[in-house]
This record gives sequence, structure tokens and C-alpha cells, in this order.
Amino acid sequence: MNLFFSGRYHKDGYVIEKYFIKGEGNYVIPYLLMVPFELGGKAVIYLHPLGKLAETTAGGEMEWFVSRDLRYLASRPGRYPGRQDRGVFQGDAYIEGGSHNLWYASMLIGRSIVGIRAADVVMLTRLLKKRGTIKEIYEVCQEGAGSCSALCCRF
Repeated sequence: MNLFFSGRYHKDGYVIEKYFIKGEGNYVIPYLLMVPFELGGKAVIYLHPLGKLAETTAGGEMEWFVSRDLRYLASRPGRYPGRQDRGVFQGDAYIEGGSHNLWYASMLIGRSIVGIRAADVVMLTRLLKKRGTIKEIYEVCQEGAGSCSALCCRF
């Protein structure tokens, strides 16, 4: 795994660490890791359609999890060039308001979009397990996360 540390912020009772890791293809997966000073044996992988910064405001869901001694990893799987956000990338297969280029590419390589995103989540889960003291990892997907909601499960 090619893991890159890119910064740390100190907050009241926890730290926020910024990382990115190389995905399966030619893209990186950025994520935030919130680590409470009092470490418990549980962690949460938080997937949100707006990305890793969606709930990092003071008093947001991130602080709720961290205040309960849960390590908290926030990311958005599938956030790489050619993603299917409406209106961002049109390409030559822009049909009825949505780009189908990524879907066509997934058919050419024999992997579904959900499969690629699931592999990203599994990679993040393994990364958390390597930290040693984590015994349980949960995943939380927010509504509107698209196919990412199919990935929510307990590891």
C-alpha cells in the first residue's frame, strides 16, 4: 500500500490527520483520520456523497463519533477522474443529464463501478486494521451516496 501523510491538525480531545493512498487504478483516495486522545477499540469508516469534509464542522457527526473514543475515517470512494457527478464530466456519452463514460469503461475492464468502489472501501478497512488496537470497524453511509450505500457493512 502506498500511503502518504499530508498533515495534522490538533483539536480539543483529538487530532485530524490527512492522508491519501493509491487506489487500484491511476487515482488516489484522499481521507481524513480523526484520532481521539483516549483510544477505544472501535473505528468508523464514514462515507458521504459530499466527501470527507461534509461533517467535520464543530458539533458535526464527526465530533460525535470521536467524543465516544471511536477512530473516524472519512472518505468518498469513487472520487477519481471521470466520476459520475452530474454536469461535471460530460464526454461523448452524456445522455439525459448523465455521463455514461465511466460505466462503459467499467464494462471494458470487466469490473463494475460498485466493485471498484468496494475495493476502495476494503483497502481503507485493511488500513485501519493495520493500526493494531482496533477490534471492530463499522461503516456509515449517508443517504445520497449512490452506489456507495451498497457497500455499508460490518467488517
